[in-house]
Amino acid sequence: MIAFFKGFLARIAAKTYYIGFSIFLTAFFIFLAMLITTGAEASILVAYVGEEMPETESEFVRFEHLKEAPSMAEMVLGEYDVLVEDGAERRIESLKNVEYESIVAALLAGESVDEHFEDDGNPAPRIIGFALVVILLQSFFYLDLFIEDKKNGALSRMLSSPKRLGGYLNVVYLYGAVIIFVVTMLVLALLRFGLGETIGLNFGYYALLVGLSTLLGSAMAFAITAVIEVRDNAGGLYVVLVLLTSILSGSFGALNLDGGFAERVSRAMPQYHIIELAHGFVDGSFSITHLLYVIAFIGALLALSYTVVSRKARTGMY
Repeated sequence: MIAFFKGFLARIAAKTYYIGFSIFLTAFFIFLAMLITTGAEASILVAYVGEEMPETESEFVRFEHLKEAPSMAEMVLGEYDVLVEDGAERRIESLKNVEYESIVAALLAGESVDEHFEDDGNPAPRIIGFALVVILLQSFFYLDLFIEDKKNGALSRMLSSPKRLGGYLNVVYLYGAVIIFVVTMLVLALLRFGLGETIGLNFGYYALLVGLSTLLGSAMAFAITAVIEVRDNAGGLYVVLVLLTSILSGSFGALNLDGGFAERVSRAMPQYHIIELAHGFVDGSFSITHLLYVIAFIGALLALSYTVVSRKARTGMY
């Protein structure tokens, strides 16, 4: 297994653009997460449609009096966080975060809501959310060596020994995860110690979160390249799946799914549980359930990958 690992590292080192691409993409997404976090105010902007502006006391919730409700496009683009329509019945709606609706409702009822904003501005959950996306995307590129080995017949030479094949597949899964982990932690270290930026959590927590993310990314990429033989088909489907599941899981920001089927789908995504771990580390609400879910999901993907590759090997497809 060590020989395979060294061989993979030597091969990937010859393709310097892989490492350069990882560094650039990781740095770009994490810096973007920092920019969005530091540039955003810890407040809620409410579009209020009604005869008289309500009298409220909160430095974190701002009201803007409008004659008519903003368009759906304005709400989706985040120009307003919450819409309040005060007519015969009061309607409070947010496309961004269902919690915003309850905060605004409580404020309009005369309650204090400032305690909800105590942890706002901590960049860790957003950094992890954005890092998750780039980690998952680049995980596929490190499976190129596996795809090459299937094409050029190198994989068929592993079939003489099940133990040898197992060691090879372990390296296929792990080597990309190790590279991406090191690159991501180096970018975070540069942010913290080189630029003096606040990253919200200590490196022990980040090591766990980034480690889970890289293992998940490699497992997802391994599974899809094991099942689909044509690289372009596997790559196209993989990118779509990563972006779709990342959006649904809230990697780019919390979504107001308002319960039902959409919320159940969101909570089935492993990215959701990694982001919830980050929130738990920030506010002290850590739940081991999220950690176990991600580990179980990774295990299921690896079982699928190893089973498919072994079966294809036995039937002479390699």
